[in-house]
Amino acid sequence: MTRAAGVLLHPTSLPGRYGIGDFGDELIAFLDWARSAGLRIWQILPLNPPGYGNSPYGCHSSYAGNALLISPQHLLKDGLLPEHAADEAPTFADDSVDFDRVAPFKWNLLRQAWRHFNSRRRADHRHELERFEADNLWLDDWALYASLKEQSGGVPWSEWPPDLAFREPSAVAKAKRELDEEIRFQKFIQLLFFKQWATVRQ
Repeated sequence: MTRAAGVLLHPTSLPGRYGIGDFGDELIAFLDWARSAGLRIWQILPLNPPGYGNSPYGCHSSYAGNALLISPQHLLKDGLLPEHAADEAPTFADDSVDFDRVAPFKWNLLRQAWRHFNSRRRADHRHELERFEADNLWLDDWALYASLKEQSGGVPWSEWPPDLAFREPSAVAKAKRELDEEIRFQKFIQLLFFKQWATVRQ
């Protein structure tokens, strides 16, 4: 048996300019260091959207990715954020993650990216999103769930109106019509996550 050394580190544990470790340059620097130190295994823990307590082991989905891991650095490099959009980031602690401050800041940037994406109307970006939707059968259900959870203020689905909680067809159809913009935004978020994660894995 070949022996190998490794490290367990969730990406959110890394320090970063935006208050939380993400798929940005700090993660690439860590992986470069790990390789130079002879480490061959990286145990990451789940990268899915966390639930209560922000634990990676209490996730809302086994398919979707955690939006807080999306790197603003890469959004800027890819032209998916307006120039200087992230210049006025709050001052965050270096040794801990304040999720109550980080989450609103990052979600605001992601919504800016969505508006910028729509305003530019680039055909290649739109085709990329369409392909992503077609290739991921879980995406429709996740985007609807995430949109309903946002609309409900984050309460558990068991506290939603019964017709939505139990997926009555007429209620689901109505929600899809009324939340169409938010649903498309949630799909866009997942595209960003999986694009950036693919880059990290390369």
